[in-house]
Amino acid sequence: DLASEIEGYGGGLWGAISTDVMAYRCSQKLDTIEKSYISNGKPSKAGLDVYILRFPDKDQPVEQKIGGCLHFEPLVEDEQELNSIDDFSPGCSASYTPLSDFYYRLIQNSYYTLGTRDFSLSDLGAHFMLYMSWSTASWDELFKC
Repeated sequence: DLASEIEGYGGGLWGAISTDVMAYRCSQKLDTIEKSYISNGKPSKAGLDVYILRFPDKDQPVEQKIGGCLHFEPLVEDEQELNSIDDFSPGCSASYTPLSDFYYRLIQNSYYTLGTRDFSLSDLGAHFMLYMSWSTASWDELFKC
C-alpha cells in the first residue's frame, strides 16, 4: 500500500515497485498455493510474482522435475476475463528452468522500469559501479591483524 501512495511507484505500471518471491519444494499442493496467491494478491496496488523452483512432488509429471511462476498479467484494453482481479488475469506457468526465467524477467523488468524513470545506459552503468564499490569487501579491511 505504501508504494501506491507515491506517484509512479504503485500499481501494475512499468516503473512501479514489484516484489518477487522464490520458493523451493513447497509442501502444499500447487492448486492450494495458486488459490492463496489469487485470493491475497492485489495487482492494482503492487506487483507480486511467486517463483517456485520445484513444484511439489504431488504435482510433478512423471520422470521430470519442473517449477514455474505465479503472475498477474494486465488485461489488454477491452478484454474481460472471468477470474480477473482489478483488470489483471492470474496465471501459473510451468517451466523446466524457473531460476533462469526469474533472472530473465528480473533483467527485462529492470530495463522497462529504469526506462520509465528516464535512465540512460550510462546512468545504469554508473549506478552499477556505485553499487559494486559499496558491496565489494576489502581484503585488507576484513583481515586486519
